[in-house]
Amino acid sequence: FQDVPSEFLARDEDFGAPSDAALNIHSVSGSIWVAQKGDQLTKVDLVAAGAYPNGQPITVTVQYELKDVGSDVKVDAPPIS
Repeated sequence: FQDVPSEFLARDEDFGAPSDAALNIHSVSGSIWVAQKGDQLTKVDLVAAGAYPNGQPITVTVQYELKDVGSDVKVDAPPIS
């Protein structure tokens, strides 16, 4: 999709209505992939663009990719210092 209006940023808890992104981003472009089997969201690449009132550009990039579904995951705790 290309240049979708960006009102969703104001509703997102990570950005929120008073944030710079919610106030100054005006369009979002990107791609969304959905798995054929299971309809799971597998990848998102978004770039949102706009400008502050003084003309300085602002850009937000969101990337998400789901990999290795069903595989074992190993998580190592950080060393204790």
